[in-house]
Amino acid sequence: MKFFLILFLFTTLQVFASETLVKIKAISNSSKSFIISSGAKDGIYKKQVGVFYNHLISIRAQVIEVNRYNSLWMPLDKNLILPFKTGEILSYDTGLDNLIQSIPELSMDRKKIGYKKNSKWIFNTNAIIGLSQKEDQVDTALTQGRTGLAFELGKYFSLTPNISTTFTLSYQKVTSKQGDISISIFNTKQLANLQVMYLMNKYFNSKNQFYVSTSFSYGLSQTVIGVDVRAGTSLILPKISFGLLRDLGEKKLNISLNIEQASASETYSDGINQGVFEQNFSTTFGILF
Repeated sequence: MKFFLILFLFTTLQVFASETLVKIKAISNSSKSFIISSGAKDGIYKKQVGVFYNHLISIRAQVIEVNRYNSLWMPLDKNLILPFKTGEILSYDTGLDNLIQSIPELSMDRKKIGYKKNSKWIFNTNAIIGLSQKEDQVDTALTQGRTGLAFELGKYFSLTPNISTTFTLSYQKVTSKQGDISISIFNTKQLANLQVMYLMNKYFNSKNQFYVSTSFSYGLSQTVIGVDVRAGTSLILPKISFGLLRDLGEKKLNISLNIEQASASETYSDGINQGVFEQNFSTTFGILF
């Protein structure tokens, strides 16, 4: 019954709401407050609360200062980095906030209304450097120059102002030399990757977002040593990253430093199993679009 009441009130919102279009005149350097070209002459008063939104996201904000022609607003969520730009035209509504306050079920979920989940495509390139390697019954002390590249494509999901996740598929190729005669070793992996990111918005007041993350990967692995081939599965757990999402308008640049613990269980054609354990360092350059 409560659900239908809430649904009915939202469908009749146009009757009660007072919606206008406003232009963002300026945004503070910290992206924590903004000025619009509407003031006391337009009925705006100090401590008034309203909702600003475009086709992607909405926020709830309160008037901090007001004069006849302009007003200064600050989001009610103190950790929120403004997702708007100077000069952008937004819809502004005071009736929606009055409706929220009148319904207890909605008042409890204001943060959900003030933040809209979104997703983007993500493409990353990773440069890999091997730190250590251990293989069953193999002297890996003679292994040298283990380097490679990885490419991954998938989706980025922004779940809350501070939590995001990515799901990607990747292809990785690493080469190395082994022994006094420098036998070439080629390892390829096809992996499914899940990453959980914590965006440190409340520590850095900027649209450029620093983050820490942990990742899990699982998939297929194949190693070629001369004419010998072994194949099996690979697990990367964990992969720890410290990075930056740099704002490029509609896109974001992804830069990170990563360290990972990887293992693989591969089998030769004659049935002999080989376990592999690695530690790798990598750098990531990618784009969200």
